[in-house]
Amino acid sequence: MKRYAHGFLACMTGWIIAATPAAAHNESIHQAMTDLSWQMMRFVEQTGTARISETDPEFIAFLERVKTTPHKYLTRPSQLHELVAADSSGCAPPLQNWNTSLGGLRAAPKWDFYKWKQCGSHNADWEASLAGVAPDDFIGAALGFWAGSPDGAYDDTHLWFRPSNALGLGAVREVANEATEDALTVALVPIVCLIDWLFGDGEDCVKDSKKIADTVDVTEEIDGWIPGIGDVHGESWVGVWHFIDMNDGASNEYDERQGKLWDEAGVPGAPMDALELVLMAGFDAAGLSVNFSDSQGIGKYTVDNANDGVQDTIRRDQAKWQFTSIAHTPFEPVNNLAWHGWSRFHSDSAHPVSMLAWPLHAIGDSIAPMHVVGTSAWGHRPFEDSQERIWPGIWNFRKTDVQTQLPAIERTMRRAFEWWKVIEGWRASHGNTKDIPIRQLIRELAARTHAYSMQQHAATLGDWPFSPAASTTYLVAENDSIQAYADTDGAAEKVRPLYEDGMGMTIAVLVAAGEHFE
Repeated sequence: MKRYAHGFLACMTGWIIAATPAAAHNESIHQAMTDLSWQMMRFVEQTGTARISETDPEFIAFLERVKTTPHKYLTRPSQLHELVAADSSGCAPPLQNWNTSLGGLRAAPKWDFYKWKQCGSHNADWEASLAGVAPDDFIGAALGFWAGSPDGAYDDTHLWFRPSNALGLGAVREVANEATEDALTVALVPIVCLIDWLFGDGEDCVKDSKKIADTVDVTEEIDGWIPGIGDVHGESWVGVWHFIDMNDGASNEYDERQGKLWDEAGVPGAPMDALELVLMAGFDAAGLSVNFSDSQGIGKYTVDNANDGVQDTIRRDQAKWQFTSIAHTPFEPVNNLAWHGWSRFHSDSAHPVSMLAWPLHAIGDSIAPMHVVGTSAWGHRPFEDSQERIWPGIWNFRKTDVQTQLPAIERTMRRAFEWWKVIEGWRASHGNTKDIPIRQLIRELAARTHAYSMQQHAATLGDWPFSPAASTTYLVAENDSIQAYADTDGAAEKVRPLYEDGMGMTIAVLVAAGEHFE
């Protein structure tokens, strides 16, 4: 019997993984975005601010900040050697060469450096894209490696098969549980609101009533503690924490904006993607559920006492996280992921650059259209794979021709300035701290991505960026579905504003981080 059970689990795991596109922008694109942002900062530093035609004194002052930022990173430990110090393989460059500062790097770390492939470095033809950037400046590549690295945080998500959630029982109990909670909430509202109005402001009395109803559900508490079988984790599941659902009408039960929630995912006003429905059916049939004890993402991305103007996470215990299958379990949003890294970077006296990985990664995920509607389908995987194929065409830089580079640099710097004004405004109301409102920034970037994506989806009559058939096609004709996105009319021009918005925020965050090194 045990052998058959293991066989069933293996089959279910294999089928679900084969169908699940849970990753975000490819790590290579995270690295390329961050590196190009860095090179734009170097461009301003090396060629001066006068090249960017602008008379606004505030914008000019911001460019001066950008100009003085790169040198602050030169002596910061790269922290790359920490990832490979135990590796004894013969590589060029030698492993010890990674034990240096950012400014001392002799090669560009590859996006999969932490996997130690190809000896961890890009091929010898790695070179800068922009004028004024030295060919041996690998700082942007190193920061870009860190930006992609959260996709390798496999221990963020551990799942298992809970028999009590299998065969759809978890979904049925979830509906019954919500009905019970709703009835109890209605009964509690008059009492709780009266107390709130007498002793408080009465603003959150309905939400408070729901919280009380939620906490007294004994059935959920007992059932949620029943253990599961097996361990499902890896690259297909790490990305469940990398979404922020900006759709109107989202439940947002535990955060101001929820993260991944399968049964609310997708394009507003459209039927759910067939692949998403199949995935949910598979999760419910198998009882695939969160393993509370082993999933490090729960502790990392539950936000307490942030004092940043964004609602703290309503904390869930083990029973809440395990009560039903992952099809009906809301995960924390990607702006919480950003806060995890930034708050540690800011509070640690050493200000480790590795902690910038999370905010930089969150920026990249927040400009991915599928990540702001919470979907693993609608063309998610082929759209993001296609970005590697069209990346050079997005910019069309010619190395010896500054005039081909300047327009994109100007547009991106203007977006950086707009994000910088948000940071400065928030700092002014918080004692002029060096902290930044990273959750607010990511939320607002995601909102802009959502608005732009919806506008483009309507303008292209449902052709871009969301496709109801592309994810299913990807399973049987991967290359064709990727190339279809790459061949979309004006694909590079359509996606460019998203990158410029995200790279503008990357520059603003790197400037803010650099102030910690003074």
